[in-house]
Amino acid sequence: MLLTVLWGLRHRRLAIRIYTLLCSMWLLLLATFYFSFIIANVTLESVIGGIILVFMLGFPPLIPIIYLRRREEKKVKEVRIDPYLSSAKEKALAMERYFKGETSVSWSPIITLAHDALISILQRMLIDLKGSEAISIIEQLRREKKLYLHTLSKMLKDNNVIDEEDTKNLEILRDLRNRIVHEDYHPSKEQALWVVNFTKTFITKHYPELKL
Repeated sequence: MLLTVLWGLRHRRLAIRIYTLLCSMWLLLLATFYFSFIIANVTLESVIGGIILVFMLGFPPLIPIIYLRRREEKKVKEVRIDPYLSSAKEKALAMERYFKGETSVSWSPIITLAHDALISILQRMLIDLKGSEAISIIEQLRREKKLYLHTLSKMLKDNNVIDEEDTKNLEILRDLRNRIVHEDYHPSKEQALWVVNFTKTFITKHYPELKL
């Protein structure tokens, strides 16, 4: 309860701060009444009854603040930034880590695995779309060394199998993987988490039977 009150008093919105202040004054009034009542009549029943009364009268006004706090904290947890933005953030934080002497972990294999998994899924989706003809297309692309994420996703996008949002995210992942392979780029944990979340979501969206 105290943490909720402190959160409300520090909120950026004036209306919430004022409402929380009024709730705090009400709680203070109840507490004063409670202690006055206890001092005048100190019994086990009066102590328990006073606590219940303060809780019943003091808690309900805090419900809107509790709800707003949980909703805002949930929004913060649900925020997912793409690799471009997280890259800028990671570089900014990395400057501080140099001075702290912290070491990092290589997340590159995760991006590579996700890329390869999606290559397989897109080939399967192409087979679902074109049947046996897709096998010949895939073999031809492989012979020409053009069996890429971009090539497959474009075919599926042109046939309305995947939407614009999936196409965009596939291109982001493809670009991230290419930077790792060709530029010796080292992705962050946050980027790796984005890749994992997108890959699992994409796969289960089109093939829920995999149950990832």
